[in-house]
Amino acid sequence: MRIIRTLLPLALISGLFTAAAVPAVASAASAAPAHTTVTKPSVPAPPTGVAVGTVRVPKPAGSHAKAANPMAAWSVTLTASSTSMWPTQYTTLTATASNDVGPTPYYIYIYNNGTGAVVGQCGSGTTCSVALTSNTPGYQVFSAFISDSADTNGSHALAFSQSIEVDWVSVDLSLAANLHTLPTGNVSTLTETSSADIGPSPFYVQIWDTTTGAFLVECGFGTTCSTTVSQSVATTHGFIATFAASSRSYPPTLPQSASGKSYVTWTGSGMTISLTAPAVTVNGPGTVTATTNVNVGPTPYYIEIFDEAGCRIALCTTGTVCSTGYYAGRHVTSNLVAFISSADTAQPPANIQASSNTATMLSEYIG
Repeated sequence: MRIIRTLLPLALISGLFTAAAVPAVASAASAAPAHTTVTKPSVPAPPTGVAVGTVRVPKPAGSHAKAANPMAAWSVTLTASSTSMWPTQYTTLTATASNDVGPTPYYIYIYNNGTGAVVGQCGSGTTCSVALTSNTPGYQVFSAFISDSADTNGSHALAFSQSIEVDWVSVDLSLAANLHTLPTGNVSTLTETSSADIGPSPFYVQIWDTTTGAFLVECGFGTTCSTTVSQSVATTHGFIATFAASSRSYPPTLPQSASGKSYVTWTGSGMTISLTAPAVTVNGPGTVTATTNVNVGPTPYYIEIFDEAGCRIALCTTGTVCSTGYYAGRHVTSNLVAFISSADTAQPPANIQASSNTATMLSEYIG
């Protein structure tokens, strides 16, 4: 008699990128990829008259430093032209001192608190400005201070500004098929959904066949993007949505986020499988359950559950239900998928007879 064998993951996993989705009213069959024509905002350009990147403004020629003023006489503030924007867009950081540093031994500094790098150092005037951007999502924290030329981290600064957090934002994507297992020759519709309208961004959503590397469709506006796929022979293909620069080859350039991988199986087996998992678990594992329409015991096939890092987390040899506890780790989002297939530790496994939906689970930690 067969027994149920369950394997727990030994390491943390993460999504293919870090995730998201979007736009338009484009739809195309896999045999004839769509080539959308959209009008997007122009490529972000730095502001006119502001230096880009690290700024180094020396002391004026022939200047004679005066004696240092008391600390109370100095103050500095920091402003940002924007604190939330898309990657590749620019923000201008401006530090303003209470006095002209030109006649003094001091400089105005703009400092990246996270990297410890000076992005602006001005030896004259009361202001120091720099334009900065990021090609990837994430936030950075900046501050300004007044100090001498040898002090590049503010260890003996005369004055500090408040800190400013600047966030380069992205969108989260999900990709789903209306049919994950279907007869050969039939059509499945892939629909990507994003967490925000990507129209104002300089990026696009693409849907790809990761089995062949084929581009399927690109969308530039909205919160959804769809295409249809079909295969004339028994096979399983993986699909993914990306949020990136306009691209026709995989992987795309300037990737910002991606969906979990969605599988579609064309087969005459008549078998089906579905997967459920809690959307969020806190301080421990959640139960992941695959359910089939047939008892796999009398068949040569197994129920297998994988995380998207390629780790098989459960293998069941009999029955219609296969469950396991799964914990990805602190603050990790996992994409999980199940198959009826041969016993195989590779993802996707061999001899797939049915593919499930992709289930997404966030493991939170509170302590």
